[in-house]
Amino acid sequence: MSKTPFNLYSFSNYKVLLKERLSSLRKEKPALSWRSIAEKINIQATYLSKSLNDDRTHLSEDDLFRICEWLDLTTSDIEFVLLLRAANTTQDRNRKEFLLNKLQDLKKKRIISADFVDAQVQTLNHDMNYL
Repeated sequence: MSKTPFNLYSFSNYKVLLKERLSSLRKEKPALSWRSIAEKINIQATYLSKSLNDDRTHLSEDDLFRICEWLDLTTSDIEFVLLLRAANTTQDRNRKEFLLNKLQDLKKKRIISADFVDAQVQTLNHDMNYL
């Protein structure tokens, strides 16, 4: 299975992120749907739909974790989504600021990691062309 093909670190709402991820995966797996995911993680499809479409209803962290696994997210991507959910749902101003800072740190690490990989690929391509 392929890993996250879009930049989920650009999202600020975990529900929008999940919807976009499923839409992206459907290109590879047309049979994948919210109903099929709900069945696989043993939750009601109506609860899942309401959680994704109602601003006042949220997935539990456990349900969100299992959905992220079915959406084929990496461990670090799941960590980001769980923090994003916490930031989206907290009512405490100080905690929200803390979570948003943590999310920013993860984004920075991801950018640094991606830049490093890009540099390594460029070096490898240069070396391959030399040969």
